[in-house]
Amino acid sequence: MLLSFSCVLLGAISEMWILLIALMPTILCLGIQSTCITSVITKEVSGTSLGTVLGLSGSLSSICRILSPFIGGVIIEHYGMMGGMLLVSLMSAIMVLILGYYPAYTGHKIQDTKNKEENTEKESTIVL
Repeated sequence: MLLSFSCVLLGAISEMWILLIALMPTILCLGIQSTCITSVITKEVSGTSLGTVLGLSGSLSSICRILSPFIGGVIIEHYGMMGGMLLVSLMSAIMVLILGYYPAYTGHKIQDTKNKEENTEKESTIVL
């Protein structure tokens, strides 16, 4: 949701200081996003195909970074800066909702590694 807020703020830029403030959460979110994607891939993919999946992820990311400026330019040309940023905000909010409901819908359980480590430590102390 921070990214959505930042995109709406980017659409309302009238001065340079607003741009600098709006870019901070955007850059933070994008940095966290790439780290999270890599972490999820390494946890969910088996060791034999891990390199392939990480390579595909990097390639798709690069393709998106090539196509995004063109698509963004077309959208901003037709709908203006505020329309483009509102569209990006709406798309990111929809993705947050989809990803929030995905585990519940598929029955896929998200592992809590902290509690898993604590439970393993408790089991090992009981055995000793």
